[in-house]
Amino acid sequence: MALELAAAKIAEIAFGKLVETAVGKSIEAGLEKLKPLRDKILHKLTGNADAEAALAEVQQNPFPANVERVATFLDAAMRTDKPFANEVQTLAQQINQEINVSQQEDTNLTQNNINSPKSIQAKAESIGQIGDVINNNH
Repeated sequence: MALELAAAKIAEIAFGKLVETAVGKSIEAGLEKLKPLRDKILHKLTGNADAEAALAEVQQNPFPANVERVATFLDAAMRTDKPFANEVQTLAQQINQEINVSQQEDTNLTQNNINSPKSIQAKAESIGQIGDVINNNH
């Protein structure tokens, strides 16, 4: 795996506001992987009362401090179970990639207002070639 995600980033993806923010941005493929990622983490940390309390809290209140608390337990689990670490890293990377692609697509909007009260804002790849614009201001 070229770039391994740290437990803190994985916890942020699984339980933080990052995914909630991106939910409306058409990343269904990434969101389909979110439940398995959460389930793997929940299953792995089940049995540790402190970890279970941290998971319950982060699911109710996904504040950064709660995500960091879960990340501490996740990091310990990843260090002791390499196959688990590889699984959650792979899922988190796939989700993170979907989020990044979605965010990148949202920044590729162009708006042109040239001598006109109207404006057009669209993604360049969805328009294609429109044609020549002729401006006859005499």
